[in-house]
Amino acid sequence: SLTTRVSTEEVTRAAADVSLTSALAVEAAARVTGDASLTTALSVEASTRSTADISLATAIAAEASDRIAADHFLTGSLHNETSERRAAETSLTSRVANEETARINLIRAASNRVLIGEGAVDSNGIITKGVVYTSAPYSPTGKASLAIVGDLKVVSGDVFVGTNTVGLQAQVTAEVSTRASQVTSLATALTAEVTARTSADASLSTAITNEATTRAAMDTSLSNRINANTVEINKIRRGVAMAAALQTPVIAQGKDNAVKVGVAYFDGETGLAAGYARRISDQFQVNVEVATNSKFDETVARGGVNYSW
Repeated sequence: SLTTRVSTEEVTRAAADVSLTSALAVEAAARVTGDASLTTALSVEASTRSTADISLATAIAAEASDRIAADHFLTGSLHNETSERRAAETSLTSRVANEETARINLIRAASNRVLIGEGAVDSNGIITKGVVYTSAPYSPTGKASLAIVGDLKVVSGDVFVGTNTVGLQAQVTAEVSTRASQVTSLATALTAEVTARTSADASLSTAITNEATTRAAMDTSLSNRINANTVEINKIRRGVAMAAALQTPVIAQGKDNAVKVGVAYFDGETGLAAGYARRISDQFQVNVEVATNSKFDETVARGGVNYSW
């Protein structure tokens, strides 16, 4: 009867080992298929992200290049316009200065001519009496033909009397003020344009930096996920190898103890296992198995109790 039970137990243990090995093989195949699918999906996602990043980087580089070219063109145009405006203002200022100098010289020339003697002006503003001289010593002149000088009509001597100097000075001052206002307006417009362009460039630079930071964070996250999945896949491979190495020791008939050592290989990983079984009585047996990998840094353990009747 004991021999029969032992034989039956050995057959049962052998069948259980075969069943376990078969289950482990099925599970290993399923894990391999799942790992392959996961690796493919990760590769596709990584490729898609890489393509998107390249496209984004190309678009950002193209936009930045266009902005830089536009800024250079605008800067050149502003410099050209500024140069032309400054040249025009310089020319105008020179012309105004020359005209002002000429007018001042005329006024000074007129101021050097003095009416001598008892003068008389009729109701039409015509000087009818008196003589003038233009430089020392005194040099009186005779009658002269009618001429219009300034605001007065003169008929006596080489007279230059009265000129609208106040009106002329007012016109010159007004023109200079107008031109200065135009120059100020141009400078203000140029400053506003430069400020607007600088602000737009700063906004673009900030947007590019933010986008690059976001993309870098996404790439880092994806890389971390890929690395984590790779670690888990390798761990699963080692686990399958260790589980395949686990084997339950079979106690021979008439014996109370048994030891069994197992070795398994799976997808580049090696599993090492050792098991111990002891007969407690005719009905009870206990067993313990431990497995590890080739680096001895991971462990799988299991234990069991077998009851026969």
